[in-house]
Amino acid sequence: MGKILAIADAMTLEVVQQLLSGEGHQVRVAPDAREGMDLARQMSPDLIICDGTSPQIEWLELCRLVKADRALAEVYFMLLATPEQFNGPTELDELIDDVVLKPIVKQELLGRVRAGWRSQSLKIELERSQQELQLARERMLSREKMSNLGELVSGIAHEINNPITFIYSNLTHVQTYANDLIELLRLYQKQLLNPSPEILEKQQDMDVEFVLDDLLKIVNSMRTGSDRIRQIILSVQDFARSDRSGWQLFDISDGLENTLLLLQHRLPAREGRRDIKVIKDYGNLPQGECYAGLLNQAFLN
Repeated sequence: MGKILAIADAMTLEVVQQLLSGEGHQVRVAPDAREGMDLARQMSPDLIICDGTSPQIEWLELCRLVKADRALAEVYFMLLATPEQFNGPTELDELIDDVVLKPIVKQELLGRVRAGWRSQSLKIELERSQQELQLARERMLSREKMSNLGELVSGIAHEINNPITFIYSNLTHVQTYANDLIELLRLYQKQLLNPSPEILEKQQDMDVEFVLDDLLKIVNSMRTGSDRIRQIILSVQDFARSDRSGWQLFDISDGLENTLLLLQHRLPAREGRRDIKVIKDYGNLPQGECYAGLLNQAFLN
């Protein structure tokens, strides 16, 4: 059952403790407001019962202290009072959750405590449900953002892929044309034994041998770079595509490769750490049925 703190004179405490302990509640007692406040901070009760008829207890000050304490503000506060003390609505309604009139009637006190404890339990459960709902909402928004981001990245990758594919496919022709032109130029050099001074001067100014050698290197470099961009784009598209898919047959090796390709920029050495070396040993991984997007996200994390 609940944790109850009773703050009252000795006679009232004895009655309250006997009644509530018999109901299975964990009851702690205090003779005055100061000890009651200290005990409340220690035990974090579900319900506080304060005797407002005892001259030793500054119940109003205690109530204000409890409601001002962030850890205790939501504790259910029940006041024991006489009809003369508390016979109608006052400004204290905001501080006090319930009033039980003295002399104490056993069944009335037990019924009020049960109702108060149930109210407190429902309040705690409601707060927990609200927190869980908020977390679920945040997760849903996060998933929606990730899904939108995946679509955006996939769209950008598609837009980049078109011109890169055009460049990559044409580089094959550029390389062929460059080889043919170099071969033709070599024939001219071989056949033209006595070039004019103007040709010789131009040949020397532009350093023909260096240009011919470097031209092929540049074409090869462009081909390698565009091929790498294509591979990254394909990996991004595969990653985004599988992220939007449900339960499916998935090649784990491909998933690992795509993820590693996307993380290449994090492998070189940085300030405070050495470079990261990746050793791949996938073995013979079979395809498996899974949520590919979640698995990719796990690899990425």
